[in-house]
Amino acid sequence: MCGVAALLAPIALDQREDIVREMCAVLAHRGPHGAGLFSDGEHAGITLGHRRLSILDLSPTGAQPMPRGSLCISYNGEFYDYIERRDELATRGHRFIGRSDTEVLLALCEEHGVPLALAQVNGMFAFALFDRRERTLWLARDRFGEKPLYYLTTADTCVVASEPKAILAAARRLRISIGVNRQVLACYLADAEHEVGDATFFAEIRRVRPGEWLRIARDAGGRLSVQHGRYYDLSEASCPPILRPQTEADEEFRSLLTNAVRIRLRSDVPVAACLSGGLDSSSLVGLAAQAGQRLHTFSATHRPGEPWDERRHIAAVIAHTGVDNVQVNPEDVLDGPGGPERFLAFLSQHDEPVGGPSVWAQHCVYRVLAQHGHRVALSGQGADESLGGYGGTLAALRAQQLAQRQWALLRAELAATASPQLGARAAALRQALLSALRLGISRRKPGLYQAWLRARFQRGFLRSRYFDVRALCGALPPLPTEPPHAAAFDARSLLHGYLYRLLVGTSLSTILRFEDRNSMMASVESRAPFLDPRLVAHCLGRLPSDLAGQGYTKLLLRRALPDVLPQSVRLRRDKVGFGAPPWRWLTGPLRPWLDALLSSISLRGLGFVRAPLLRADWVAATTGCDPLDGDAEGFFRAINVAVWLSAHGLSL
Repeated sequence: MCGVAALLAPIALDQREDIVREMCAVLAHRGPHGAGLFSDGEHAGITLGHRRLSILDLSPTGAQPMPRGSLCISYNGEFYDYIERRDELATRGHRFIGRSDTEVLLALCEEHGVPLALAQVNGMFAFALFDRRERTLWLARDRFGEKPLYYLTTADTCVVASEPKAILAAARRLRISIGVNRQVLACYLADAEHEVGDATFFAEIRRVRPGEWLRIARDAGGRLSVQHGRYYDLSEASCPPILRPQTEADEEFRSLLTNAVRIRLRSDVPVAACLSGGLDSSSLVGLAAQAGQRLHTFSATHRPGEPWDERRHIAAVIAHTGVDNVQVNPEDVLDGPGGPERFLAFLSQHDEPVGGPSVWAQHCVYRVLAQHGHRVALSGQGADESLGGYGGTLAALRAQQLAQRQWALLRAELAATASPQLGARAAALRQALLSALRLGISRRKPGLYQAWLRARFQRGFLRSRYFDVRALCGALPPLPTEPPHAAAFDARSLLHGYLYRLLVGTSLSTILRFEDRNSMMASVESRAPFLDPRLVAHCLGRLPSDLAGQGYTKLLLRRALPDVLPQSVRLRRDKVGFGAPPWRWLTGPLRPWLDALLSSISLRGLGFVRAPLLRADWVAATTGCDPLDGDAEGFFRAINVAVWLSAHGLSL
C-alpha cells in the first residue's frame, strides 16, 4: 500500500520533478518507508512519484517507481495471486529480480497489454504506468474501488495522485484554479452517500472509476487525449446462477472465502484484523485461526449497555478463537489531550467530507492498530453488499415473494421477523408491498416509475433541515442514472437487484473511501476478503433464499461457517457497524470547537446553510434539551462542509 503521484506537463524537467516531490511529501502518510521518482522527457515528458509502505519484498528490489523494459509504474495496493501468476510467467520465459507483486504485474502488462493484464489479477490496486515506447500514460483502479486514484486534466497537462490533497498542491504550483462541485456537495448534504461516476467534491478533479482504465497520450500539437475503457463489469453474465445442491454450493462458498482470506494473509510483515463482533469480521478472524494464524485483533467499544457497544460479542469471538485483542473507546480519545484538534485534523485529512462522526470510530481503530506496530489488517468491508447485510435485504426478499404470490413463504418470513410485535410485522409487510409495487410499475410503466423516482429523490433535498439546495445549486440535482445491469439483476430477483445497486452504486464506493483514508492516515493497509471477485460472483449467483430468509440476513455466511463463528454471533440479528452517539460527542468533548465554529464568519458566509436553525438546535442540545427535530447526522454534515471549505481555501 503506497502513495501514487504523476505529472505529465510541458514544463522543464527540474520544475516537474520538484512539483512531484511536493506531491509525494503530501502523501508521506501513505508510504513512510521510502520515496522515489522516475522521469522521462525534458520539456513535454512525464514524472512518476511514489511513497512506499513496505509490505511485500521489503528489500530495495521492491522500490518504486519500478521500471521493466519500456514500462515504469507507480503502484498502490496488492495483487494477491501474484505467486501463481509469477510461476506461470516463469514457465513462459519471464525472469524476475525481486519478490514483489509489482514486478509480476509489470510482466503481465508486457505480455498482454494493460487491459488484458488487469482482467487476470485478483487484488486491490490503483496505479499510474508510463509506456516509454508508445509515449502513453495508463491509469487504472481495482474492480470495486478499494484503492483510490484521482486525476486532473487540462489541454496539455495531467496531474494524478492517490488523494486530492496532492493534486491540490500541484495545482497551486501550476496556477490551476480549483472550485467546488456544487451538485456533489448537495448530494452529500442530503444523504451522505454521494459518489457517482467519476465526480468528486472538487469541480476539476475526477476519480478513476472502479474497474476502469484510462489511456492518456499527447498528439502532435501537444494536446492530451484521454481514452476510457473497462476491464471489469459486474453483470448478470459474470455471475451465472449456481444451481448445484445447496450443501455443495455452501461448501464452494466456504472454500472461496477461505482462499480469499488465505491469499490476503500473504505478507512479509505481520497481519492484524479489525474485529467488531459482527458476522463479517468474526468470520475472517475465525477462518484465519482455523488456518493456524491467530491474528492480533483491534476493536472499537463504547459505554456498556449502549446499542453500538459490541464488547460481549467481541469477547465471544476471543474465547472461541484465542486471539489477542486491543480495544479503544473513540469517545475517550476525543476526551483525551488534544482530542478536538485531533478530530479536526482527521476531518481535514479525509480531503472530502465524511458521512458522520461514526467514521471517527474506525479512524481510532486503525490509529491504535498502527501504534501496536502493524501495517496490514483484514477488514470485513463488502460483506453487507455482497451477502445482504443491510435492512433492505429482507424487504427485497419479501417483496419478491409478494410479487410472485408465494404466500406461504411470505407468511413464514413475516412470522420470523426479529420482533414478535404485530406493528413490526405490519411495517415489514408494508415495506414489502411498496417494493413489489415499485417493481410492477417499473416494468409496466417505466415513465411513471421514473417520475416517482425523481419526486422521491428531490424530496430528500427539499426536506433537508439544515441547508437549502436551491441556494447551493440554483436547482435540484438531476436524478442519478440507474447502473447499466440493474434491470437484468431485477429480473433475477429484487434481492439481486438490490445487492447489485449496493455494489456498483454510491454505498460501497463511499464506505471504501472512508476505509482507505482512515487506514492510510495511520500508514496501514486494509484488505477486504469479502470483495474477492470470485466470492462476489458466487453470492450474486445464489438463489435469494440462500442469501436471506427465516428472519436472517447473510444467511449464507451463517449456514456455511457453523464451526467458525461462536453461536451467539452466528445467530445475532442486530446490526451495529461503526455506531456512535453523535449529539453526545458533539456537545461533549467537541463543544468548545463547535461553539467557536457556530459563531464564526465562515459559517455565516455559507448562504445555503440555515445557520440560525443550526444554532438553535445547538443551543437546545447544549442546554440539556433534546432537540427533537434535530438531525445529528445532518448537523454534522453542515459543520463538516464549513471545515472542508476552510481547510482547502475554497469558497462558493
